[in-house]
Amino acid sequence: FAVLPALRRVVPRVLCCAAGDPVLFEELRRRGCEAVEGVPSEADVGRWPAVMLLEDGGPAAWRTRWESLVAAWISERLEAVAPGALVLMFEASDAEALGSLL
Repeated sequence: FAVLPALRRVVPRVLCCAAGDPVLFEELRRRGCEAVEGVPSEADVGRWPAVMLLEDGGPAAWRTRWESLVAAWISERLEAVAPGALVLMFEASDAEALGSLL
């Protein structure tokens, strides 16, 4: 939640995906965020100039849940030659696991 106000100053609309976490979804809504409780479709994600993904699992969970969506979003932004902001937040207690995302 610390990043969201700064992100909102940079881009006009931010879609927050709670990935099935109803508590997180309600907190995002309470804070006035545009949020979806599940994972948006790859077809829908390209229309958003910024995406913030909140994940309480590590890199392996992130890859399972978000990798194809992020790849589709990046592809859409590149094809449109449009700027965008992508924020990925996940639990990473194993610092060595972070290398698997690169």
